[in-house]
Amino acid sequence: MQVTDLSATSLVGVVVMVFAPLLVALLTKASWPGWVRSIVLLAISGAVGVGNAFIGNPEGWKPGLVIVNAVIAFVIGVASYFGYWEKTSLPDKLKAVGVSDKGTYDISSLPARGTYDPGIDYEGRDS
Repeated sequence: MQVTDLSATSLVGVVVMVFAPLLVALLTKASWPGWVRSIVLLAISGAVGVGNAFIGNPEGWKPGLVIVNAVIAFVIGVASYFGYWEKTSLPDKLKAVGVSDKGTYDISSLPARGTYDPGIDYEGRDS
């Protein structure tokens, strides 16, 4: 069996889409809703679909081929997330490494403005 350019690029697309949920976990914030993450995965799937259609089809690309490749890539990405990556909890660990929510601090433990707490060393000296 001879490997053609189309099947080689399709294989690369499958490998990329198996690891795409990890890329989505790195690119999104942990507080973002799931629909935003799915749109990011859909964008990666679209890029894989366009890449497969342009690189893998030497006669020229066809819009229908792009759509079919993108849908197949999205299904592979979702299936790899729910079938494998979610069980390993690796995406949750990568969300902590990736883009973080800046400016969200818990200030409920701070004293109210204008109050004095004798247990806090305000001037850097031991009390």
